[in-house]
Amino acid sequence: VTTAAFSGDGSRIMTAGFDMKQRLWDAATAKPLQTVEGRIDSDFSVAFSRDGAHLVSGAGDGKLKLWDAATGKLIRTLAGHKDWINSVAISHDGKRILSGGGNTVRKDEVRDTDIKLWDRESGRLLRTFRGHTDPLHALAFSADGKRIVSGGGASPWSLGTKDYALRLWDAEQGRLLRSFAGHTEVIEAVAFSPD
Repeated sequence: VTTAAFSGDGSRIMTAGFDMKQRLWDAATAKPLQTVEGRIDSDFSVAFSRDGAHLVSGAGDGKLKLWDAATGKLIRTLAGHKDWINSVAISHDGKRILSGGGNTVRKDEVRDTDIKLWDRESGRLLRTFRGHTDPLHALAFSADGKRIVSGGGASPWSLGTKDYALRLWDAEQGRLLRSFAGHTEVIEAVAFSPD
C-alpha cells in the first residue's frame, strides 16, 4: 500500500499500491467494497472529496484521475505533469484539486516539481505554482480554500537538492506567501488547523 485516505464521514477507506489497483473498504467491517483497476502505473496518492462523492488519484505515470466514489467509474483523466504525482488534495468545497510530485531517483530525466491547481467540474488547469526544487510529497488546502501548503524534499539516498522547505501559497493569486525552513529530511505530510 502506497497511500490511503478516509472518506469525509469516516465510513470508507481508499487504498492504492504497487499492484496498480485501488481498493475501497468499509471502515467498520474491513470488507472490500470495490476494486478499481486499469492503471498503467502505481498510485502514490489518493484523496476523497469532503462529501465522499469523488476520489482523485495521482500515479507514477504523471496522470491525475477523478473517480465517482459511489460507482468506481472514471470521470476524467487530467494530464499536465511530466513526472510522478506524489500528492493530491481536494478543496473543502470540492471544487478544486491540487496535484504535485516529482522524482529524484531517475538520472537525467525531467523532474516536474510543479504544483497544479485544477477545476474539478471542467478538468481545466487553473494555475501552476513553481518554487520547489525537489519532489513534492505533501499538499493541503486551508479550510477556506484561500491558501495552500506544500512540502517535500529528496530522500537522503537520491539525487535531489535537499529542498526541505515548507511553502505557503495564495491559492487565488498563485503567489508564494512564505517559506518555512528547519526540516532536515523529507516532509511527508502537511495539514492546516481547522480554523
